[in-house]
Amino acid sequence: MMDGISSQKNHDQSAPKARQVCEARKEAGRAMKPLETALRELQAQKDLCEEVDARSRQRENELGKEIDRLVAAAAASQELLESTRKELEARYAKLEDSKRCRESELVNCITNLESQLGESGKELREGILRLDAAQSSGNGIRQEAEALKRELSERVEDLEKKTASLSFLNEHANRELAAEKLKREEAVELVRQTEQKMVSSELAAKAAAAKLEEESSQLQDLLAAQKRAREDLDARNKALAEEVEQTRRELQNQLLESERKLGEQRTAFEAEKATMASVDHLRAKSADGPAEISRGGEWYLRTGDGPVYGPVALEDLRTWSYQCRISPADQLSRDKETWIVAADVPELEMNWSVAQGDITVYGPISIAAMLQLVGEGNVPLNAQLRNKITGSNLSIAEVCLEELVSARSVVAGLRKDVDSMRGELAASKASHHGLTSASLEPIQAAQTSVSASIPMPPQTVRRQVSSRTNRAS
Repeated sequence: MMDGISSQKNHDQSAPKARQVCEARKEAGRAMKPLETALRELQAQKDLCEEVDARSRQRENELGKEIDRLVAAAAASQELLESTRKELEARYAKLEDSKRCRESELVNCITNLESQLGESGKELREGILRLDAAQSSGNGIRQEAEALKRELSERVEDLEKKTASLSFLNEHANRELAAEKLKREEAVELVRQTEQKMVSSELAAKAAAAKLEEESSQLQDLLAAQKRAREDLDARNKALAEEVEQTRRELQNQLLESERKLGEQRTAFEAEKATMASVDHLRAKSADGPAEISRGGEWYLRTGDGPVYGPVALEDLRTWSYQCRISPADQLSRDKETWIVAADVPELEMNWSVAQGDITVYGPISIAAMLQLVGEGNVPLNAQLRNKITGSNLSIAEVCLEELVSARSVVAGLRKDVDSMRGELAASKASHHGLTSASLEPIQAAQTSVSASIPMPPQTVRRQVSSRTNRAS
């Protein structure tokens, strides 16, 4: 009958709990919207800064390449101008030498011809004189004169041929001089065009330098604006991190306070219940000697280093799990013969692991222990937590909000449970109103001695998480 009443009470309490959970989730969703908006704005500013950095680096590379190209072109033009100038100077010197040689040869030829003409004229005059003498001397002399006249004619023809050859050589030399003069003019025109190209290259280089200075100034202004935006972004990130940290601490404090109060109330109820059961046992067997205190539901804990702790109640195991004293690899047993992994015991709620992508860095452990590790800095604030039941990855803030919603609903349910326990406890006390405080002292002393004699395991989870996260980073 009591079970039916209790189930009816639970059924009546489930509807308000569901409403409270829905309201808490809505409130958490409304609280998350400003944070999500701020995160999106920060991400957009971060993307903008990265895009500006990429464009700035690309523009710097393009300007550097353009300057290198202009410098290389100017150097090549300078080298071409120098080589052309040297070649023209060499060709001009060669032309001057050739001209002087031709003029010297022509002067020598003319001098030789003049001397030959003078000698031929002298011989001609002498022949004429001899001819005149021969005419007077007779026919024999006339024949000699004819022969001399033919010889003189041949010499005159030879001289005419040489004169024609000299004229041809003179014309050829004049044509070569005209060709060399034309080449010299072409070389001068080439030098003038090269100088114009140099001037245009220098003007282009100056324009590029001016443009580069202007773009450098714009780039500096853009970098200054980017620096200011980055500082603003860092400030907003810091403020958001502080806000998230403050929210996390508040949630952790609320959760720890709720768990502490729940543990105290459960411990008090269990102690009172055990006391009432012991009193009934004492009344039933008052003649058989001292009563034996029952520790139903006792557990033993075996750590990875080897020591075995216990026996302890399930609530003590929960407390050890919240205090980072039970690692995922530790084992539990009720009889020291059959051992199971601590993470496989649903009552310990060891469902959360520290994840990095698809890799599990450490876990699973309880959410209370995880929040303690986050608060102490053993787990970074931006870490991802994976739930082994749902398989989803959540951030610290999302887990804190979910735990806040769950804690509020749990606290609301616990308050009603505590009220119900208090009613049951009052009824139990009323049924044992004849029991004196003196008769309860042996039982309480025995319970205190049993709980004080059980050692607690060390807090190894902190050391293991710190080493794992450092190795993963």
